[in-house]
Amino acid sequence: MPAVVEILQGSQSAIERAISTYVPTDVLCIRPPAAPKLPWAAVRLLVAALRGPGGSPELDAALQSEAAQLSLVLRGLAGPAGDDPRNHHQSAQELGFLSHNMSQRLPLEQAWLRALGPQLHGRTLVFPELARLDVESIRWLWRLLVECPAASLPRLVFGHDPQALPTATNQRSLEQVTAFLDMLIAGDGTQIRTLSDTSAGTDAPEPPQRWDVLDDQLELRAWDQLRAGGEKRGPALLMQALGAAFGCFGFCATLDLGLRVLEKASDALSAAERCRAHTLVALAAYNRQVQSFGDTELALLIDRHLRAALRLETDAGRRCHLLYRLSINEGRRLGRIESALRLANQGVETAQTADLPPGLAAFLEAWSRSGRAYLHARRRDLPAALHDCERAYALLDAPELPGAPDCELAFSVRVMLDNLIEVQLRRKDTEQAERLIEQIERKELDMPGVPRLSRFRRIALGRLQGRLDLAVGYARMLRQELAQRLDPVHEDLVCVELGDLAYRIGDLALASESFQHSLKIRLRIGDRSSQRHALVHCALCSWRQGQPEEAIARLARAQTLCGADEPAAHAELLALAARIEAENGADGKAERRINRAIELAVEVGERDLLLSIARSAGWASLALGRETDAQQAFAQASELAEAEGPAPPAPLLFATLVGQGICGVLDRGALLQAVLPHLARALDEDADAWWLLPRLLALLKDRLKDLPATPAGARLLSAARQRADCRVLLSELRSRG
Repeated sequence: MPAVVEILQGSQSAIERAISTYVPTDVLCIRPPAAPKLPWAAVRLLVAALRGPGGSPELDAALQSEAAQLSLVLRGLAGPAGDDPRNHHQSAQELGFLSHNMSQRLPLEQAWLRALGPQLHGRTLVFPELARLDVESIRWLWRLLVECPAASLPRLVFGHDPQALPTATNQRSLEQVTAFLDMLIAGDGTQIRTLSDTSAGTDAPEPPQRWDVLDDQLELRAWDQLRAGGEKRGPALLMQALGAAFGCFGFCATLDLGLRVLEKASDALSAAERCRAHTLVALAAYNRQVQSFGDTELALLIDRHLRAALRLETDAGRRCHLLYRLSINEGRRLGRIESALRLANQGVETAQTADLPPGLAAFLEAWSRSGRAYLHARRRDLPAALHDCERAYALLDAPELPGAPDCELAFSVRVMLDNLIEVQLRRKDTEQAERLIEQIERKELDMPGVPRLSRFRRIALGRLQGRLDLAVGYARMLRQELAQRLDPVHEDLVCVELGDLAYRIGDLALASESFQHSLKIRLRIGDRSSQRHALVHCALCSWRQGQPEEAIARLARAQTLCGADEPAAHAELLALAARIEAENGADGKAERRINRAIELAVEVGERDLLLSIARSAGWASLALGRETDAQQAFAQASELAEAEGPAPPAPLLFATLVGQGICGVLDRGALLQAVLPHLARALDEDADAWWLLPRLLALLKDRLKDLPATPAGARLLSAARQRADCRVLLSELRSRG
C-alpha cells in the first residue's frame, strides 16, 4: 500500500486537536452523523464537500456520466431527457440471492470510483471518527486504495479512538469497521501516530452535516418522521426510504430503519407493507449474517422476520424465495438440519408448481435445490447432494431465462458450478472435479474484478490428487491476487496454506517465507492465539533448516503467548522444544523440558495430550541415543492409544509406529502392516508426518516392491515422490536392487 494512509490513534479530544493543525487548503473533513447509520453517508458527504459552496461543473459532469448507477444513492440525478436512469442500474434485488456478494455491488462501487476518483487527486480526506464510517463507504474506500493508481491517490487520515469504537458503532457495523482498520494497519505504507492526551479538552459543538443538492436525504427524512411521532401520517415515506436503503446495498441502514418502522408504525402499514418490511429486515440481516457467521442472535432475528413475512406473503415466487432463506438460516446458522430440509423441499415444490415466468421458476428452483444440496451434504447424503447440484446447474446454464433477475444470472451459474465442484471433491471424484473447474475458469474470464473461486478449488484438488506441487502453484497465484486486493485477512490464510503445502514437500525456503509473512500480518492484526500458531510454524521451518537456536527462540516467544489457563498448549510447546534441544545435543535442557511437559499433561489428564507428549519423549530419546528410554516412551504411547474411547489421531499413531520401527520393536513386516492403515489420514492431517517419510522408506527398503499393490502403499510412494529427499532415497534403494 502506498504511504497515503495515516491513522491518528488516541482519545477523540487528542484526535480533534491533531486535526485542527491541518492546513485547510485541499483538506476535506468528512464526519458522518453518529446516528442514525445512513447508507453511503461518508461518500454522500464527500460529494457535498467536493462541490463546495460555489458549485463544481466538473463534478456535475462526472456524476451525470455515471447517473445510471449513482442515482441509486443521489436520487436527484437525472438521465437523458425522457429516460429514468434507474431503469438501467444494478441494485440489490429483493427477489434475488446475491445482494451480499461483491459481484452485485461492484457496478455501483466502480461508478463512484470513476466519478470521484479524478476529483480527489492531490487532496487530503480526513475522517475524524473511524467508528462513524458506514459499511458502504468503507468498502468504497477500500476499492479506492486497491484500484486507484498510486500517483492519483488522495491522502487519507483516519481518527481512531479504541475506547469509543465498540460504543459508537452497532455490532452489525463494528465488524466491518474493525476489518477495515485491520486492513489499514496491515498495510506496509500506513503511518500510525499514537497521540498523547495531555489535557481533558472540552466537547466542541459538532458542525451540522452539509448534504449535496442532488441528495434527497430520504432516509434522514424517514427517521425524522419517526422521531417526531409522525408515523401515523402515512407509511409511504417510510416504505420508500426502506426500499431505497436496501436497493443501494445499505443493509445495516435497512436493518436499523426497518426495525424501527415495525416497532413504531406497524399499525399504520397495510398487510402488504408489513410483509415487505419484514422481508427487507430479514434480507438485510441475512446479508449481514453472511459476514458475521457466528452471530446466533442475528440468526434468530432473521428467523422471526422471515416467518412473519412468510405468513403474510401471497406471491408464489416471493414465498419460494423466503423458503430458501429460511431453510438456509435454519440449517446453516441454527443447526436445525431436518426442519431446514422440510422447508427446502417446500421451496423446490413451490418453484416447480407455481404459475411463474419460466425463467424465474428455473432460477428459484435452482437456488432452492442448491440450498437443499447443502443440507443433504450436512447429512452426509452425497448422492442426493450431487443430484440437486447437477439439476441446479442445468437449470441455470441455459441461453435465456425470461423473468429471472439478469444481474444475478452469470454469478448464480458460477455459484451452482462451484457447489457441484465442492460435492465432487467430497466424493473424491477428481476427474469430474477437474473437468468442472476448467468450466468455472472459463466463466471467470468474463468476470473481471471478482475473486476467482477456481483458485481455491485448484488447491483443494491438488491436495486430493496428491499433487501438492500443483497446489503450491495455485496458492502462489492466489496469494499474489489477495496482496494486490489489500486483503490481509485472506492473504494470511493463503500464506498459511502455501506454507503448509511447501513444508510438506520439503520446500523450506518457500514455507519459511510464507509463514513469516503470515506472522508479520498477525503481529499487526492477529490475536495472541493466532500469533502463537504463526510462531510455531516459523519455528518448525527453522528446525528443519538446521537452525535450532532460532527455532527455540521462536518457541520461547510462542510460550509467552500461552495463557495460564492453557496448560495443554504449554505442554505441546515444551515437548517440541525438547525434541529440538535433543537433536542439538543439549540433553539436560531436553530432559528438563520433556519432564515439565509430562507434568503438565498429567495435570490436564487428556488421553491424546498424554499420547502426544509420550510420542515426543520417544523421539527426543532417540535423538539423544537413548534407545531403551525411547522404547519405553513409545510403548507408553501405544498403551494409551489402545485404551478405551475414541480412536486417537492418526498422526500420533503414525509417528509412534515409525518410532517403534526405528527402535526395532517392530520388524519390517509388522511395521508395514501396522502403519499403512493410518498413513493416508496422517498425511492429510499433519504436515510433520511428511517429514517421517524418509525414515519410513529406509525402514521398508526391502518391501518397496510390494507397496504399489495396495492403495495405502501407492499413496506412500506418491507422497514420497513429491519430496526431493525421498526421491533421492528411492533412487538409491532401487539402485541397490
